[in-house]
Amino acid sequence: MISTRGRPISADCGSSRQAGGRPGAEVEVTLEIEVRLPNGADEQTVRVVSENCHTLKFTNHGFETD
Repeated sequence: MISTRGRPISADCGSSRQAGGRPGAEVEVTLEIEVRLPNGADEQTVRVVSENCHTLKFTNHGFETD
């Protein structure tokens, strides 16, 4: 179960349960979040998002410019 702002989000997937129940099976769930900001992100936004990603133990996060 994943929670955001106190509201639970179900990450349970029947397919992963079915396949994951097989001997030797490995299940990986990937979540990608993409936000486009027309004027870019200010320093405070970058700091807060980066701190949140670190707290949530995201393995890959960052900002890109077009």
